[in-house]
Amino acid sequence: MSVMNNVSENTALETNNEVVVPVTCSCAGRFYQANTTYVVQINDSYYTITSNIFSSLTTCNAIQTQKLSPNIIDIFPDERLTIPLRCACPTRAQVGDGIRYLVSFVIYTGDNVGSIATRFGADVGQTLEANDVSEQDSVIYSNTTFLVPLQNPPNTTDLVLLGNESDNNRSSHIAVVGTYRYLEEFIDVESLKFDFKTIRNATDNFALRNKLGQGGFGGVYKGKLRNGQEIAVKRLSTYSGQGIKEFKTEVLLVEKLQHTNLVKLLGFCLHREEMLLVYELLPNASLDKFLLDRKRQPSLDWETRYKILLGTARGLLYLHEDSRLKIIHRDLKLSNILLDENMNPKIADFGLARLVGRDQIQADTSKIAGTYGYMAPEYALTGRFSIMSDIYSFGVIALEIVTGMEVMERRCYFRLGRSKT
Repeated sequence: MSVMNNVSENTALETNNEVVVPVTCSCAGRFYQANTTYVVQINDSYYTITSNIFSSLTTCNAIQTQKLSPNIIDIFPDERLTIPLRCACPTRAQVGDGIRYLVSFVIYTGDNVGSIATRFGADVGQTLEANDVSEQDSVIYSNTTFLVPLQNPPNTTDLVLLGNESDNNRSSHIAVVGTYRYLEEFIDVESLKFDFKTIRNATDNFALRNKLGQGGFGGVYKGKLRNGQEIAVKRLSTYSGQGIKEFKTEVLLVEKLQHTNLVKLLGFCLHREEMLLVYELLPNASLDKFLLDRKRQPSLDWETRYKILLGTARGLLYLHEDSRLKIIHRDLKLSNILLDENMNPKIADFGLARLVGRDQIQADTSKIAGTYGYMAPEYALTGRFSIMSDIYSFGVIALEIVTGMEVMERRCYFRLGRSKT
């Protein structure tokens, strides 16, 4: 902290002055989240907290996702909120250009890219690139966050009150500074990174007509790349129970798995608050769409059903025994079995998967996750799982394929199951 503020360790700090505070933050690849806390005051709202107190460095949705209470809509005086502040860390390419810091700067009326870059002594071109803005499309909006790439620590004199000092509603600027700490695991899959603009264009800005469905991770969208390849894009929902950990698990595990009965991961994208997974598009969607739809069910003759069961079993055997990793899926169900144009099954959604040792028989978890009805009883009740947990789920799927209906009453499982914290 003394180095960041260019003072000695014993220097007394004056009150009401800005200081740069290096924080420990949670990592999502390139972008980071620094958490602080805030005690709600009378007449506070999500909007006043985000805009007036934290200078738009956070969002209403971001605060709501941090709440432990089931009631995320209301806030009450004296309630302590966890506030995730937007920040970012330089990419490897930026580090190669000499950039070591990214400052989150809140834009005010009258600011433009040139004036912001000049204020901090930053390069205009690098500033445009850091914000995915071109010279032809360099429109920026007030009360939004802008990243400023710096080679040297920011001068705290640049971080004193911004905007009109006579405006009592404005708070002092809060700067969040990200230093280079690129997540090592993602370096190994750097070649799989997609540019956000590429995915946005492929899905026509995530148009509703391209939406294929909604899962625990978020929405799934159909898209087409410029080379004509069709893709399926999973977009993390702000309200999703899954998050950074599940996203990392899916990227790092699926990238290492290659089997005809596992869905193929084409890449991923991290952009500000966006976390996206890009897969091959399978035209026949998921197995539940066929099996539980009376109009489409007749196309599943016994030969096709056997083919789906056999392919799913082969994919599961690969995960458990034949791959260089030993993986327990933990969320095998009809909707996580996708079908290609020839009705070949492919196991999907590895967000809850667990990597275990080759000789490990079972493992325990303090957080039970998965889908009730497909969970093995010992896992639902105690949190203990093994490859046999996946086999149990496969058995449920086999019954559903043979009978053509959902054979488990999930509400019964809610009476039996218990959530561990």
